[in-house]
Amino acid sequence: MKIRAISAPLFLVILCAAVVLSQPHIVSAVTDYYLTNTAVAPTKALTACASGFHMASLTELSNFGTLHYYYNYSHAVNLGIAVQGHGPPLAIPGWIITGYDIGEAATISNCNNWTSTDGVSYSGTVASIGLAATPTAYDNFTVNSIVWNIAYQQCGALNYVWCIANP
Repeated sequence: MKIRAISAPLFLVILCAAVVLSQPHIVSAVTDYYLTNTAVAPTKALTACASGFHMASLTELSNFGTLHYYYNYSHAVNLGIAVQGHGPPLAIPGWIITGYDIGEAATISNCNNWTSTDGVSYSGTVASIGLAATPTAYDNFTVNSIVWNIAYQQCGALNYVWCIANP
């Protein structure tokens, strides 16, 4: 059997290709989310999202860097490119899941597990996107951070719903 020598440039190409192919690939996962374009009672909040989406929890929507607002979706609030751009609407509240366990905190923050429209005994959590109350000052400019504004709403009210794509 005759063994042929591989030229140095070809060997380097093969070696580099093997190194590149063996490196882990970083995949940036982006998740679609939207705010429904119809306001609903809290008793309809859990089923207000379109097929393939569910009512979002605050923790699911906490990292804007991994989210994509599905502004062109027929079920989403869309105020137009001139007002909203390609991002979510600002200052429009929507029902959102807080993640509290069932108990007193849950009855205060989620309309008795999204089963009540009693505006006296229960409240639900709504979230809207807005600018931070206190801007960050730098040497020559000021930056307002985009933050979630959280509030409690009486369960007798109608609100939009924050929805996120199913995993």
